[in-house]
Amino acid sequence: MRAKDTFSLKKRAASGALYLGAKRVIIQVIFTVSNIFLARLLFPEHFGTYAILQFVLTFFTVFSDV
Repeated sequence: MRAKDTFSLKKRAASGALYLGAKRVIIQVIFTVSNIFLARLLFPEHFGTYAILQFVLTFFTVFSDV
């Protein structure tokens, strides 16, 4: 590969990593705000059920990726 191609590839990889990091932060903020909203809106028993189900889904999602 030529030096120009290598530089272009590194630049694209860095911008892609930055994009994915920013996307992850934005998604986490949205989930946090929505959980705060639901915690205020729902009764504690219902929010507890929601939190348990959310944990189970997240748990299995992590292991399905592995």
